[in-house]
Amino acid sequence: MRTPRLIAALALPLALAAGLSACGTDEGEGAEQSSAVETTETASETASETASESPSESPTESELPQETPTPIETESPTEEVGADWPACAEVWVDDARMPGGYAGCREGDTAVPAEKRGCAFGRPLITYADRFWGVPTGIVHEADGPLERDRAYRSDLASCTG
Repeated sequence: MRTPRLIAALALPLALAAGLSACGTDEGEGAEQSSAVETTETASETASETASESPSESPTESELPQETPTPIETESPTEEVGADWPACAEVWVDDARMPGGYAGCREGDTAVPAEKRGCAFGRPLITYADRFWGVPTGIVHEADGPLERDRAYRSDLASCTG
C-alpha cells in the first residue's frame, strides 16, 4: 500500500528541515526535541489529510492533468465548402470551355471536389463522373462509356503522364 510510503516521504523532509533549523540555536536540548516532534506530527497530519482526500492508489481521471483541446477552425455555415461553385451540369458539357481555377461543382446541395491528376505539361487533368475530362480553360470532352475505355481520354492521359 502506498499510504505509509507517502506519509514517510512527506514527514522525512519536514523532520530534516526542522532539525537543521534547530541547529546552532541557544535553546536547550528539550526545545530541539519538542520542535522535531511537532514537525513530525504536522507532517503526519498533512500526509493523513492527503491520504484521506485520495483513498485510491492511483489518481482518478479528474485528478490527472487535462490537455486543453485545440480549437478546430471550421467554416461558418454561410461559407460552406463549394457554396459558390457552379452546378456540375453547367460545367461538364461536351465541347464547352472549362473555367480556369476550377475547384469543383455542385450537384444539388452536394459539393463535388475536382478529381485532379497533375500533368507533365503543367495543368491538371480533371475528370468527372467517369464520363468527362478536361483541363482548366480547355475544352471539356465526354466519353462514350467509362473513361478507361475511351481512346481519346487514354491519349490525353498518356500526354499528361509522359
